[in-house]
Amino acid sequence: MELFDTYQHTSESITEKISEILATERPKVDRKEALRFILSSIDLTTLNGNDTETTVRNLCEKALSFEDKAKGIPSVAAVCVYPPFVRQAKQMLSESGIGVASVAGCFPSGQSPLNVKLLEVGYVVAEGADEVDMVISRGKFLEGKYKEVGEEVAAIKQVCGRTHLKVILETGELNSIANIRKASEIAIRAGGDFIKTSTGKITPAATLETAWVMMETIAEYYRKTNIQIGFKPAGGIAEPDDAIDYYILLRHILGKRWMNKDLFRIGASRLADKIFRTLKLLFFGVLLSLLAGCTPEGDDDFSLPRDKYIGSWFCQDDGGAVGYYATISSDPSNSTQVLIKNYFDYRGTVYAIVTDATITVPNQKMQGISNTVWCEGNGALSTKNGKYTIHWALYGLGNEDITSIYTKQ
Repeated sequence: MELFDTYQHTSESITEKISEILATERPKVDRKEALRFILSSIDLTTLNGNDTETTVRNLCEKALSFEDKAKGIPSVAAVCVYPPFVRQAKQMLSESGIGVASVAGCFPSGQSPLNVKLLEVGYVVAEGADEVDMVISRGKFLEGKYKEVGEEVAAIKQVCGRTHLKVILETGELNSIANIRKASEIAIRAGGDFIKTSTGKITPAATLETAWVMMETIAEYYRKTNIQIGFKPAGGIAEPDDAIDYYILLRHILGKRWMNKDLFRIGASRLADKIFRTLKLLFFGVLLSLLAGCTPEGDDDFSLPRDKYIGSWFCQDDGGAVGYYATISSDPSNSTQVLIKNYFDYRGTVYAIVTDATITVPNQKMQGISNTVWCEGNGALSTKNGKYTIHWALYGLGNEDITSIYTKQ
């Protein structure tokens, strides 16, 4: 039985299909559920030439800091480090449930004799690595030496033994959909437990199109063998909404069986902090909504949910001695969005997404001010005796969590 059929899709057809799926599925996504899953799937990584024991200690401490069971926030899946730091990371993360991955096999170039690669892989396995991230030899692949590339992966997997092997394709150097498909097939046939898009060291790194090809290859292999191969997009995924797009494609192509950290990872260290803050804001928003004790009564006749937000609001931050005013106006570019001027009493403007009962400021740079200020927030709208109030949880300006009450004038 042939494990893989001839791949028929083109870059254009894949892009079109992805656009259709995202347009349909984005509005349906449970944002909190998606972000929890993504955070629990992150490999928190430091792979720099100037890494030190202090760098790795800080990384491990950060990895341990995310979990907050009271707020329903999970820990990350693993940390990923260079070989000299595996033992240190294992000791720091002992009994935490957070794995330790190490790159090996001449990362990120893959340009080294096989016996040298095998020695490095054997070293990290002996040091206690739970996972090994190797990168294929793109030079050999592009020369058409497919058998040699597969034999290298198989030899490295043999040294790994039970240690999970992630095979990085470095898709940004493979130049075509056909090559990405072929490299995925080779890595899977040779025994890779995961296939991974990129090292994160070149551009382009992960893209939705390459993810589509790789996940379809995994899905076909599963249909024919009943063997599950993991998938990891890595590099260039910096925003929560970008990560949610990968979550949507994972759910669409591979389904619920892959919705766990054993079969899905995401390499996006910068993303972890943003997701953590967003989950905290979502928690505060629910809490504040409960504390408000009511939801919008709907007495007024508004044609759009955003209409009830439009106007002048008096704002009082928790602990703030003096209140201030903010103005909310319609966003001409989107009927589900509004613009908030003087957000945080900072004179700048942000956009927010609204529903009947919630208002969300995604992580963004405030506009209309000379300095750079990043902020985000989550609010719950309530009304009592015809008076509208927004109970806010705000984040930004010195990394402080702030609660605030806006009262419509």
